[in-house]
Amino acid sequence: MVIGYSAKHMLEEEGLLGLFGRLTVEAMAEHFQHDDYILYAPDTKNDTTCINNLLVHSSVHLKTPHSSGFGNDNSKAIVQATHRHGVQVFHGLATDIPEGLERNGIATVLTVGNLLHKHYPERYSWTERFFINRAFKKALKSVDAVVARMNLQYKVPLQCDDEFFSRLWLEKQGVRYVFHQDIFRAKDEKLCLKATVELVCLINGKLGNSEDYDKAFEKYFSPQG
Repeated sequence: MVIGYSAKHMLEEEGLLGLFGRLTVEAMAEHFQHDDYILYAPDTKNDTTCINNLLVHSSVHLKTPHSSGFGNDNSKAIVQATHRHGVQVFHGLATDIPEGLERNGIATVLTVGNLLHKHYPERYSWTERFFINRAFKKALKSVDAVVARMNLQYKVPLQCDDEFFSRLWLEKQGVRYVFHQDIFRAKDEKLCLKATVELVCLINGKLGNSEDYDKAFEKYFSPQG
């Protein structure tokens, strides 16, 4: 399988959404080494230091305007690039879902952040809330699946230069695909993070079972589920 990712947030050193994206790609590259992961960056001006640890994996590839020929926020060119690269699933962060992927038969997944403009509306003007909401609604029209819930339990903090490894398994609970991830500190194997991420599919705008996703995930379902 070839999975495309929006890398705009991943190139930002600060921000939980970017960290989530980097950890997701790293876990996928470590556990599902036969698949390919293509990171689509918006431009070449961003420092790639944040994702250098991802690029050591032979299955992870960074595509930028210089190497792929698409410009800043050029959805049409990004869609063309994903088609050329044989992408089967595209994972967007926040509102970063190029329009037109579905016309090429590319399934889409969208991870929505913490929606601060909903929780703390007093911090945003009416105009800001309006445009943020419109961007999310537009993105949701193009997706087949959404990360509906995340539960992160922080156990032992990682320090600078600490090495760690992660363990990931997947199960199906009703209409939900539940990803379980544990991150351990390498030197003593102490549990640092225990996380679950729930993915649900949208069929004609409503929750439902997707035969395509069941088939795609079938070989990854853990006997623990």
